Amino acid sequence: MSKANEQAFFDQHAENSPRESVRQYYAIANKSHQHFDDMIRQAAAGRDVLEYGCGVGNFSFDLAAIGARVTGIDISPNSVEVARKRALDQGFDSMIFEVMDAENMDFPDESFDVVVGSAILHHLDLEKSATEIMRVLRPGGRALFLEPLGHNPALNLFRRLTPTMRTDDEHPLTMRELKHLGTLMGESDYRFFHVCTFWAIPFLKTPMFWSMVRLMDKLDDALFGIIPPLKAWSWFVTMEYRKAGGRAQEAD
Repeated sequence: MSKANEQAFFDQHAENSPRESVRQYYAIANKSHQHFDDMIRQAAAGRDVLEYGCGVGNFSFDLAAIGARVTGIDISPNSVEVARKRALDQGFDSMIFEVMDAENMDFPDESFDVVVGSAILHHLDLEKSATEIMRVLRPGGRALFLEPLGHNPALNLFRRLTPTMRTDDEHPLTMRELKHLGTLMGESDYRFFHVCTFWAIPFLKTPMFWSMVRLMDKLDDALFGIIPPLKAWSWFVTMEYRKAGGRAQEAD
């Protein structure tokens, strides 16, 4: 993996996402993103939180607003600069954003109660990143991630046709990698989203769109229960890991 290439890509797109032209299609992924948002809010309130691969502060500001003590790291200096400016502009004087290698963090052991990240692990060496995440988590701490999966043939075709929207080194996760991460990071829980949901796209510009999205989400859940291997064709997976020891975190 070329970290220089990753840094250059995200420096270039610190304020303007390369996926802006297709952002409307991400509306079908609302359920997975909302579930992840609920997960991290429940886990983060009043706790020391690291946003791992924070970009311009993707979740940091929402978490700080509910009382989390937030630190964010990213490999992109331009993204970190934008995040720091946003923190100043919004009055979050205690928030910390640092340029840092996610595979070799500068923090002392057991620095955080919660680590959160969205679409970051599939850019990294999983062995190195898992080791670092577990190192900086306190006993009983939680690591929460939202990541794309790499088995769906239609999604993989789309990825091949749109190479400028992603870096050369990233790769959506596989089910084998999820299993391996579970062995590296302890107690794990996964939830899968979006196979049938793609059938709502033809209705995107119609009043029926959100009804179709909700219907397809329900169909996904039903099919995952009947045909568990179908989960591998999901677009997104939410991932929760709990570090052994300490007292398990509970909802406040």
